Order: sequence, then C-alpha cells, then structure tokens
Amino acid sequence: MSDALKKLKDLGAQKIYEDTHIPVGHVQAVLDGNYEGLTRIQFLGFLSILERDYSIDLSEERARATAHYEELNESEPLADDGIFVVPTKPKNFTPFYILFAITVFLAALYYTLDIANNTNIANTNAAQTEPFAERTIESSMPMQKQGTAGDVSLEMNTTAPSFEETVTQTKEENASAAPSSVKETQSQALEILPRSRVWLGYIDVVTNQKKQKTFTDELDLDGDKEWLLLFGHGYVDVIAGGEKQHFSEKNGLRLHYKDGMLEKISLEEFKRLNRGRKW
Repeated sequence: MSDALKKLKDLGAQKIYEDTHIPVGHVQAVLDGNYEGLTRIQFLGFLSILERDYSIDLSEERARATAHYEELNESEPLADDGIFVVPTKPKNFTPFYILFAITVFLAALYYTLDIANNTNIANTNAAQTEPFAERTIESSMPMQKQGTAGDVSLEMNTTAPSFEETVTQTKEENASAAPSSVKETQSQALEILPRSRVWLGYIDVVTNQKKQKTFTDELDLDGDKEWLLLFGHGYVDVIAGGEKQHFSEKNGLRLHYKDGMLEKISLEEFKRLNRGRKW
C-alpha cells in the first residue's frame, strides 16, 4: 500500500466525499481497490480527482487498475489527464422525420378535402340556381293573345319572387317559430335555487351515475332525464316543468323528478329508486 493511499484511508470515505463530492460508495471502492461495479474510466477518473485535490501520487494504484482492466479487454476513451470522457452518441433524427412526414400528409389531406368540399358546394349552388333562373326568365316573357278584331298584344310580366325576398320570408318564418321552441326548451329545464350554501347529491336514475356538488348559485340539470336529488338541507327552491316549488326542510330533503314532475319522497322510496342504497 502506498503512502498516498494510506493517507486517504486515514481520512476516511465520508471525509473524502465531503471534500470531493465523489459518492461514498465509489470512494470506498477506490480505497479498497475494488473494481467491481466501476468501469476503467470511472476508477481512473476518481484517482485523478484524488491526486488533484490532495496533491498526492497514486501512480501505483493507477498501474494496478490499468492492468486489471486490460485483462478484461475493456477499452473506453480516456482524456490525457485521466478524467473519463463519455462518447457522444449520434443523434437519431428518425422520429423528427416521421413527425414531419405525418404533418405534411395531414396538411395535404386537409387542403385536398377543403378544395373538394368547396367544389361540391359550388356545384350544388349552381345546380340550384340554374332552374330558378330559367323559371324566372320564362315567367317574365311577354304573352301574346290573338283577338277577333285584329292582333292585340297583351304583355303579362309575371316575375317569380327574387332570391332575397325568399331568404327574408324564410327568416321571418323561423323568427316567428323561435319563441315557442325556446319556451318549450325552458319548460323542460330543472333549476335548483339554494337560499344558502348547500350540498347536493344528484343521481341519474336510468344510468345510476352519481354526482355531488356544494354550491350557492343556481344549478341547471337536464329536464329530459329522471333524477333523484338528495340535499344536505332543504332550504331550496326548485323550478320544474315551469313551476317553482318552495322547500324549508331542516334535516335534509329527498326529491324525485321525472317528465317535468317533481315530488318529495321518503327514505324508503329513495332507496327503492336508487337500487336499495341511501346514496
């Protein structure tokens, strides 16, 4: 054992780790001459760091390590000063090229479909416009009638409604029908209006999907579904089928909603509709 190695062993692996930041396990392996688990580059590199930081000569240890690794035919790049060098791995650009090709393909496909769609729309509009124009021209042609006392020419300029008039009329018809449709949709809404912060568990009876929410603002549910509602307290207002119902229950509230009808139910009825469960 060289004097330099003896000096390092006297310092101890923990103290060397604190000075050099080489992991304690690796320091101990160097002190014990244990090459297991260390490559040639690592072992010789640690020796170089120790020589530099403690101004000692570890040439004997380096020679033994070199002979050991040569027997194993292990060859790795080593810098002139003994510090190990990690080979630079070639970059693999294959994923980038694949991603680029996919992007180009999708862009070309989108462009092709967009052109085809625009062409089909143009052809459809042209096909719809041409008969309409022909009818307009035929209807606007003057009609002649032969009289008994001579040729009397009567012109009848019957012109079909313009395209703008047709669109305007359609919009007016849709506008007149809209309020009734909106009114019908609103009548099917289920609106919950808590008068204070409340916990609500609501269950879709058909799918048995359960959700819960704590809230203070209005909550809207799909009025076309069948619901079971379980409230933490019953100080709430509920609008169902266009009618508002007022509740003031202190110890919780259970409601059943179906087809625009809302009713307060007991625990037994709630369990029956909820497949035997309280929640």
